[in-house]
Amino acid sequence: MGTPAGLLQPHADRGVRALESRRRRRAPDRGRHPVHRHHHAVNARPASTQRGLTFIEVVVATAVLAGLATMVLGTLSFMETASLRQKHRLNAAEVAHRVIAQFLDDPDKLPDKSLPIQQGEHLYRFILREEILVTEEGDARGLRRGAGRIANDLPAEEQLRNMLARVTVQVYLDDPSAPIDTSAPMADLVRIYGTLSLADEDAIMKRLLKLVDLINTQRAGTGRSQPSNAPPRRP
Repeated sequence: MGTPAGLLQPHADRGVRALESRRRRRAPDRGRHPVHRHHHAVNARPASTQRGLTFIEVVVATAVLAGLATMVLGTLSFMETASLRQKHRLNAAEVAHRVIAQFLDDPDKLPDKSLPIQQGEHLYRFILREEILVTEEGDARGLRRGAGRIANDLPAEEQLRNMLARVTVQVYLDDPSAPIDTSAPMADLVRIYGTLSLADEDAIMKRLLKLVDLINTQRAGTGRSQPSNAPPRRP
């Protein structure tokens, strides 16, 4: 009777040969295609979870950017306009000071009101109004106040009795194409002064002589001249 080892030998040989055959089939795959296997491994990664913007999100983002741009441009435009307005106000104030200084020095040498005055790179026009502060009767408390009366509408004797005057100068920008409102004055300057307390003595004498001549002219006429806003006298 043969040994058990002799009976199991054929089966063992077949198992060994099958194992070696499988090893040979796997070995060429590892040696010949290392790059392809790596490539397949990379491709085997899961897809990215990031998504693109939708159409609505793009529209909303564009609208927000447009709103921000409009707000920035509006702010810059407002700042530029405010800076330009402030510049014109400073120029107009300088013109008003010059006009009042010239008026107090010698009213006859004032610039022509129909012609613009240049200050810096711009032109300005001015309106001057002189008023005599007429002292009115006191109220119940005994207080008195001075009411402004246009000097040209006030009789000369009244001007001579009330020697406190008020001069007002309004300066306007003479540029219709300016991006700011030119209908309102850029400067409005008021100065109260004593008509006989001017710095120039010649101006004081000239003013007094002018009032005296006006009084004589009024008395030499058909009576006292009436103010332009007073009703005519009955004959």
